[in-house]
Amino acid sequence: RGNIERELQGAIERDELVLHYQPTISLETGEISKFEALVRWNHPEEGALEPELFIPIAEESDLISRIDSWIMAEAVRQAGIWNEGREKEEMVSVSVNASSRQIRKAHLAGEIAELLIMNDLNPRQLTLEITENVLLTGSAVIDDVLREIHDLGVRIALDDFGTGYSSLGYLSNFPLDMIKIDRTFVEGLGRGDPSTSAIADAITQIGKALSL
Repeated sequence: RGNIERELQGAIERDELVLHYQPTISLETGEISKFEALVRWNHPEEGALEPELFIPIAEESDLISRIDSWIMAEAVRQAGIWNEGREKEEMVSVSVNASSRQIRKAHLAGEIAELLIMNDLNPRQLTLEITENVLLTGSAVIDDVLREIHDLGVRIALDDFGTGYSSLGYLSNFPLDMIKIDRTFVEGLGRGDPSTSAIADAITQIGKALSL
């Protein structure tokens, strides 16, 4: 852990961090509708490291703030390139995962607005993904930051829904545009334990009722 934290200090400057873009496929059209930006670390000795090997360590220090800022800037830059010259209905969106430390930044909405302008990207082409753990603190700062970002036109998604300390109050108390059902329930759909499908169906019905 000590080695990873020490080497991670200069990973950004050495261009060792890279984003992989996982596509989201529309079931209606079969086409790619958006991408989720996922960070990887091309470690010079260990090779490609998955985020679960270094993000938790980064979250214990201020390193996560630097990594979050880099991911946001790089993802918005790439989305701007992809959408250059595209018609409005052909534009693709990009999703970025946000840590609790990032969401507590009082000036985050201003930083995002500046990035969107610099890269000529429509706010609706950016989605910020947060987990339930981010909302657990009940912090007024987090609520204010999320509303400022949402007011820009940026979409906000609640990730891994159903596995944390789920509260249906989150769905009405915070400015959310979508919920993502955790893979725990999705992987078992149509096979095995019928309760898995029942939970996924219940979450889907709630989402539809709330236009999420």
